[in-house]
Amino acid sequence: MIPFNMKTLLCALLTLPLLAATLPQSKPDEVGMSADRLKRIGPMIQSHIDAKGYSGAVTAVARKGKVVHFEAHGMADIEGNKPMKTDVLFRLASMTKPMTAVSILMLLEEGKLVLNDPISKFMPEWREAAGKREHDMAVGNWQKFLFSDFTQSWPLDR
Repeated sequence: MIPFNMKTLLCALLTLPLLAATLPQSKPDEVGMSADRLKRIGPMIQSHIDAKGYSGAVTAVARKGKVVHFEAHGMADIEGNKPMKTDVLFRLASMTKPMTAVSILMLLEEGKLVLNDPISKFMPEWREAAGKREHDMAVGNWQKFLFSDFTQSWPLDR
């Protein structure tokens, strides 16, 4: 099982290419990013492909409305020996948690959320759920939510 933070990354890697096709391109240094650090993406994705974590991916990084990285990695179809392309369409299923995590990361980036804020500050109904079981993440903070591998279910049985 891929840890949740990798699922979040994978979700971002799968959805950003849809936006990348419509955004203008830019050099990383023009928007305050490091070209050397962006070069790490390819080898990291390739290591997951080599480990059979997934067969291929399309990665995109944008900042200030400009795309600074947009690449295809691996295979789109292993049996058909078709390489991944940047315009491939991905089927997404069960993406609620990764999409929520991406939304939370966006709020963090905008300064509208602090990782140590209790979840119940924004979702008061979770205060009741938190009292049911001491170990539930509802008593914790966003950091626990984002970096959990979700091997246990949430206590929202009403």
